[in-house]
Amino acid sequence: MSIRKRGTSSFEIRYSFNGQRISENVKTNSISFAQAVLDKRKTEILEGRYFQSSKNDITIGELIDAHISNHVKFLKSSVGTTHALHRIRFKIGHIKFKHFTVARALRYQSERLNSRSSTRGNDLIPATVNRELAYLYSAINRAIKHDLITGPNPISKIDRKNEISRDRILSDNEEQLLYNYLDEHVKILLIAALETGARKSELLYLKWCNVDLVGKWIKISS
Repeated sequence: MSIRKRGTSSFEIRYSFNGQRISENVKTNSISFAQAVLDKRKTEILEGRYFQSSKNDITIGELIDAHISNHVKFLKSSVGTTHALHRIRFKIGHIKFKHFTVARALRYQSERLNSRSSTRGNDLIPATVNRELAYLYSAINRAIKHDLITGPNPISKIDRKNEISRDRILSDNEEQLLYNYLDEHVKILLIAALETGARKSELLYLKWCNVDLVGKWIKISS
């Protein structure tokens, strides 16, 4: 029997029942609370009062919460990823994983493709739905890896929709119009993006050690 820290807001407790190793996630910042839960499980097993519920009784919402607290929050792109996962949680968070079949995943994909953007008011583009499915796929895979649920991952059976290509080079006039419209502190990012082709995240996380003002170059780290 053991306790292991998971991220910043949960602990994983492990114990055995009928020869089977069981892993349980306890949402708490306190190791003493996690120890109390583990002691309770040991007592329940000794007294014959322990009932092993199915791992796959966990809901999609609980699975997403665990993924955010144990993985996503440590990513540089955590804000965008967390926002997308919260949208998924709002739509299907109440569904138990054991009921989240390939057919239900296809239904979610179809419903999202036929819904409208809450910010732009137009239909969602396939790229947005594809990203949501990718985030959910990752959350489910990590839950399987950490023994929170048992597979398979239904998202692996879902074909992604073809995305509309958005590659286009701005004309000189468009570049100037965009430059004139921006606030002063953003203009330097526009110039850097146009001259280097760097991604927004690469420019925002650029460090001074990778900038040479004399030599007039920047180093983009992967």
